[in-house]
Amino acid sequence: MKPAERAPESTEPIDSMTINKQDFTQKFGKVERVHANVAYKPSTAPFNGVTTMQRDFPARVCLRREASFKPVHKYAPSDVMFETQTTAQMEYRSWPVHRRESPAWATRGQYVPSKSAFSAISSYHDDYVEPKSVVRAKPIRPQAPEMSITSGDHKASFANGTTHNSAYVQWTNASPAKSFKVQSQYEPPIAKFEAQSTFRSHYTGKYVPPARICKPSLKDYAADELTKPMNAGTSYLEAFTGEKPKPCPASKIDKSATLKVTKAGHTLVTQDA
Repeated sequence: MKPAERAPESTEPIDSMTINKQDFTQKFGKVERVHANVAYKPSTAPFNGVTTMQRDFPARVCLRREASFKPVHKYAPSDVMFETQTTAQMEYRSWPVHRRESPAWATRGQYVPSKSAFSAISSYHDDYVEPKSVVRAKPIRPQAPEMSITSGDHKASFANGTTHNSAYVQWTNASPAKSFKVQSQYEPPIAKFEAQSTFRSHYTGKYVPPARICKPSLKDYAADELTKPMNAGTSYLEAFTGEKPKPCPASKIDKSATLKVTKAGHTLVTQDA
């Protein structure tokens, strides 16, 4: 095996200039304080507990509540006596079921116990003959033969050597291979170590005014704006006029007619005779 060629080592000091330092030049900006140390001054005005929801949607005090349109229903008890028999009891009655009779061949006879005394001797005891002498059984498993190679009358011993051991024999008087790794000693750089990173040197903090609060102040809401009536006009009503509805025939009545308004809010027209 041919050893790798050793690269020539440089004797010049290491160059600390990188591609990042060459492409991105350092920018210096004026660092200003974002937040000033302002002492907190509590407000002298009394606390206003009215929320934005309560200010935008005031309560309607004089609004009349709608009456219930559910008709009045009174319970009327029945004079007829309650019938306990149901429709299911009248239509579905018990069906007479006859008892099933088994055929003659399937019937079992009545058990009749034996009158003779119980015999504890079984047929095995009658047929079994106790032997006079017991002969031990021979093992069925054959014995392993001796591992030997026989060729005629000559008997050779088993060879423990393998083909790999006979083909690859260990060399004698051979020196081990030397390492091709280049042993280099660490040399510290001559340039001074910079503790500041590239990110800190390129990206410096700049003053940005804080964002304004989007919540409107209480001064924008005038007292007269809350008391104005609600504008019921919508963009749909202004854009889509549609056809003019036909007038109600009840509006063209004689002066002799009488209008009556019920508690539920219905208007009834009665023509005087």
